[in-house]
Amino acid sequence: MNIKRLLTFLILTSSVFSLSAQDVNFENGTWQDVNQKAAITGKLIMVDAYTDWCGPCKQMDKVMFHDNPEVAELINENFISFKIDCERNFGIDFSRKFKVSGYPSLLFFNSEGQLIDRQLGYNPEQKEFLASIQEVIDLDPNDTYAYDARQIRMDWPDFYYKAFRDANDTTWQFPKDVDVASFLDEQNDLFSEISWAVMVRFELDEKTTNLFKENFGKYRKLYKKEATNKMQNILFQEVSNAGKNADEDAFKEALKDLELYMPDEYEELSFWMEKFYFRTAKDWNGYANQLNESIKDPNRNVSIEEVNDVAWTLYESCDDPVVLKMALGWFRPFLDNMDYYSADTYAALLFKTGNLDEAHGWANKAIEIGKADGYNTDGTTELLEMIEEKTGE
Repeated sequence: MNIKRLLTFLILTSSVFSLSAQDVNFENGTWQDVNQKAAITGKLIMVDAYTDWCGPCKQMDKVMFHDNPEVAELINENFISFKIDCERNFGIDFSRKFKVSGYPSLLFFNSEGQLIDRQLGYNPEQKEFLASIQEVIDLDPNDTYAYDARQIRMDWPDFYYKAFRDANDTTWQFPKDVDVASFLDEQNDLFSEISWAVMVRFELDEKTTNLFKENFGKYRKLYKKEATNKMQNILFQEVSNAGKNADEDAFKEALKDLELYMPDEYEELSFWMEKFYFRTAKDWNGYANQLNESIKDPNRNVSIEEVNDVAWTLYESCDDPVVLKMALGWFRPFLDNMDYYSADTYAALLFKTGNLDEAHGWANKAIEIGKADGYNTDGTTELLEMIEEKTGE
């Protein structure tokens, strides 16, 4: 190899390494390959559990896992990373085993393939995201969930087996009219992996709910965040029932349960429970004012994703012009750096409040952003057609 070719090779090689250093390195191959590599290297395993329809999954992949050297360095140094589509092939078995039903989910395993932690949802704040990853790194790798994570396929009851979507089955429906209570009554051990999986995946009757609450400490010791998430689901269901009946006393009872069972999480979760109560009660003034106060609070860093979530709900459900005008104001700090979803919501709010010229401009901008990022922009195209019908264009 002459010197010119050698220099070219070194430059190309350097570029490859440079690009690699910007991205989280997700392994190809099988789950078995990943576990084998973790065993050899002694690294932890990080699984990005996703679906092809999940917008936040795509956003997390784009923002956190690509062209992000700080995130890539931390993860690549400490983890063997792997992506699993949880609605196809092996991913469906993986979902059953680990009860994955919300996306994106990150699952973390020690070098022996045992589950040590899991995180649900996408946090766009990089410092907080990095802190959450560091917390996993700092965990005791021997403090694992109380089941053998390496045994993926279990003797699941038929109704549980069918409760996980197969993207290739266009006729799939979540099992209805399942007598979960009778199944659990027949179990000798309500703390076993299979009993627990059924309890997590399905809504519980009052008897089993009370049993879970009374034994929450034991379930939490065995199943860690899975038990925490189940308690949250139960409490949010109680809030939902309270909101549908506009029953403020029932909402306060749910808050008391939160303080009793999860005192360390009370401050944060009570905020989200109140938000959920306003939403289900259709109290749009309360719903909007809560976010408005959060934006004013110097201790809270309200993201564009949080703004977009509340604003879109108001667009769909609220007709109060004062509230809608308030929602438009929330977008002002983010206007120079809007993603597709927020630009689409902003255009929709402008349309609903009669600002047709601005709505037209932002709808076009949303479509441009969406197409550049590979999103389906049909909904925004329909909005643009409605705007043009109103303006006569």
